[in-house]
Amino acid sequence: MTDGSLAGRSAFTPVSRVLSYVLVADTDSRRIDICLEAITSHGVGALVARTGEEAIGVLRDFGAPLLLIVDLL
Repeated sequence: MTDGSLAGRSAFTPVSRVLSYVLVADTDSRRIDICLEAITSHGVGALVARTGEEAIGVLRDFGAPLLLIVDLL
């Protein structure tokens, strides 16, 4: 018998790939802190990337986020 929350997943699928999260991609620590405070106050997990390469790595490792916040400047 399997747990309904695992339905359709392989036994080898990392749990991290099914997490809901917001990705904050920015180099400014102050903006990151503001974003993290707002995100976590709603009970949503957040990951931070300080470079484009880090952001790509997070996307590769964890899949698509619920929301992506980027600094375009």
